[in-house]
Amino acid sequence: MNTIRAGLFIGINEYDDALLRLRGARPDAERMSSFFKDKYDHVNEYFDELATEENITDYLDSLKSVFEKENETERNGVFLFFFSGHGIERDGHQCLVLADGSEIDIALIDRKTRISGVNRIF
Repeated sequence: MNTIRAGLFIGINEYDDALLRLRGARPDAERMSSFFKDKYDHVNEYFDELATEENITDYLDSLKSVFEKENETERNGVFLFFFSGHGIERDGHQCLVLADGSEIDIALIDRKTRISGVNRIF
């Protein structure tokens, strides 16, 4: 059985709110993505304004077809999620802050990833 490896790398320096802007988050994510590109089967990256909730959830939703297509007999996969940017706790939930100031719950990312058939998440 072939283990499929996929990674999502997100780095946000440019927040809409100037007080939140960072300098090293995007370069960190770019370096991590670059390191894994030749080691993983599928690598996707969203930097700054492309790191939207829609893009992230659409990609996570597409993982199921990636793992099923490449593992016809048994869903098996490794998923690496890398985020460099701001985070916040909201009502007891850990959330990532996206460039436009919106938030995405880490539990949603975990749930969508597990539904896809990934059995190891890093």
